[in-house]
Amino acid sequence: MDDDAQKGLCFLSYTLMFITGIIIWVMFSPEADRVKFHSVQASVLGAIAVVAYVAFSIIRLPVVGALVLFLVWAYGMYIGFEAYCGHDVQVPRVTKFATLHSGYKPVHE
Repeated sequence: MDDDAQKGLCFLSYTLMFITGIIIWVMFSPEADRVKFHSVQASVLGAIAVVAYVAFSIIRLPVVGALVLFLVWAYGMYIGFEAYCGHDVQVPRVTKFATLHSGYKPVHE
């Protein structure tokens, strides 16, 4: 897989975070560790956003939950754009988990 295709898949992982992250992880991760890293990171961020939305909805604050969901998605799009540009954004705790499960060591810049 060429570098431009990998960059595109890294960006696509963050578009619908949890859903596209898992799809790309399953379909393309054996071919590229960097794609696997970003798909795992996107999936974890998506899961965190959904859990936050559900938690805020349970305590009767769905607007706050929707705001958190949107902010995490926007942050994911920023990470996806940076991944497309060739930079790896470090997300506390999530990056460590994604590194452990992908075998890819992100570059610190």
